[in-house]
Amino acid sequence: MIDLIEAAGIRISARKFASVYILNSAMDNVEALGVQVDASKFVIADTSIDDLSFAGISASVRTFEFTSNSIGNSSSGALAISAESVDVLRNKFQYLQSGAFNKIGPRQGIFRFNFLGNYVRYVDVGGLHPQDGSRVHTTYANNSFYCTCEGLSWLGCNTSFGVGYEPINDFYKHILEKANNNTCIFDSDCILPLGAVQKIAPNGICQTSTIYDQSRFCDNYDDSSSARLTNSLRLAFSCFAVLIYYNFQYLCIL
Repeated sequence: MIDLIEAAGIRISARKFASVYILNSAMDNVEALGVQVDASKFVIADTSIDDLSFAGISASVRTFEFTSNSIGNSSSGALAISAESVDVLRNKFQYLQSGAFNKIGPRQGIFRFNFLGNYVRYVDVGGLHPQDGSRVHTTYANNSFYCTCEGLSWLGCNTSFGVGYEPINDFYKHILEKANNNTCIFDSDCILPLGAVQKIAPNGICQTSTIYDQSRFCDNYDDSSSARLTNSLRLAFSCFAVLIYYNFQYLCIL
């Protein structure tokens, strides 16, 4: 375990066609510009990082691969990558702050971003998009999110990133499309399409630390209609509030 990587702690300027690898490593804290790489290809795989600061990993490369890593806290702009091709595959992210990937952008006008098979526990609003959020250049599929109110708060915000940022707005709509197979995982081994649970936050139903009565939520999911799902959740939370108010002296009969 490396406790601390300070600025320029790892600094590599390689030859034009050289590749740089960080494999099977463990780092506690990577400070700003702690890892700096200038090469053709940069790969980080099977590595754990507890705290990744702003621009903690900075690189100018043709290809960047970030695979099978375990990351604790990812600050805004944690990965500052200028590349033609970026693959973020099969990683576990505990917490993505707003803007965690917004410093990942094109090199020489060419850019392709693949975010596939990752697990995200908690993410802030605006914590998922790269610098160029256009769906034309992005594949975002087969990812899973932990189903809690805190972890899914970004779903109900309907955030607009302003004039000129329509591609980023479109990026978040793209994530919810069922064809992309991005899912929400409950503690009860239930897995639903991410778009199905989007309705919790905007309807004001998501008010507790975890989604109440997960089995009821999953059992009432209807792929063709969200009405039963929404009504069932609204009823379940109403009953939960009654139980608390009366100190569990009365029964809520659904």
